[in-house]
Amino acid sequence: ACASGTMAIIEAMQLIQWLERCEALGVDPSALRAAAGVRETQLADPESRVPWHAFLSMIQAAERLACDPLIALRAGVSRPPRGVLVYQSRAQGTLREALAELERNAALAADPVHLEVREEPRTAWLRLGVDEPDVDAARPAREYLAGFMVRFLAEVLGSFQPRQVGFPHAQRGPLSEYERLLGAPVRFRQSDCAIGFARDLLDEPLPVANPVVA
Repeated sequence: ACASGTMAIIEAMQLIQWLERCEALGVDPSALRAAAGVRETQLADPESRVPWHAFLSMIQAAERLACDPLIALRAGVSRPPRGVLVYQSRAQGTLREALAELERNAALAADPVHLEVREEPRTAWLRLGVDEPDVDAARPAREYLAGFMVRFLAEVLGSFQPRQVGFPHAQRGPLSEYERLLGAPVRFRQSDCAIGFARDLLDEPLPVANPVVA
């Protein structure tokens, strides 16, 4: 979390990916930038930083323009994640190592985001934290992150089937659509936002591993 009085920020690469995904889903990216007060020049350098609230404003604008409360989730699963942090993580030898890299470095992509792997005897849970006091804004942000990470796991493993996905909020659209997009049973009003999967996958060698890059 940010120090008191410090503005939360997000990596420009994350907004670039968000806008690309929304455009593929039929939402005008220039309208989203305008709604958030973000100039195109602010995104010219993918390593620059933009206020976190701009991302939240873009999500809310996308929901309005698309008339779709699940567009953040759709955007999250729609394309493979990219960027330096993703590339570094997917280069690791195993999924456990890849997720450990993301745990350590998630805040470099977005200050309010943090990840944590919790292990049970048969199931591992990837907990997705979003430190956002605005409850209405946090819900679609969590859904986008969940979709983003489900797609990441599918890309690094070659295929991926979650056992369950949980959200702390109430459902915001048809349950059948949540489960179609995430490929798993979805539960709401849970204690955490988390993706559950077979624990054995943590030690699965990654087909995309690159020891030199790692």
